Amino acid sequence: MSNMRECKFRVYDPSQKKLVYFDLHNITVADNLLCQYDHPVQQYTGMKDKYGKDIYEGDVIRGIFDFGPAGFKEEILSVDWNNERGYQWDYWDLSTIEVIGNLFENPELLK
Repeated sequence: MSNMRECKFRVYDPSQKKLVYFDLHNITVADNLLCQYDHPVQQYTGMKDKYGKDIYEGDVIRGIFDFGPAGFKEEILSVDWNNERGYQWDYWDLSTIEVIGNLFENPELLK
């Protein structure tokens, strides 16, 4: 049994105003988009939200976040990779995380 996460990705297609999902087996689906637009490829984190939905970089999630001495509170944040600390899942109550949108289609969620 492998501990490696699935290699799944997505990229935003502004002409269709939607995300295009692909993996290493069908990367040609996204080839044109990757060459045409300057949008980042977002990778699957290997995690699922409380409803079983895949969590990708660029998703906007809501859940209970640990602010240390300040305690726990509900927070809405985008998922992003930090080279020093990874995705910082240690600070979330993982059973509360819900994907509520993404940075391309729902930027207003972070205002």
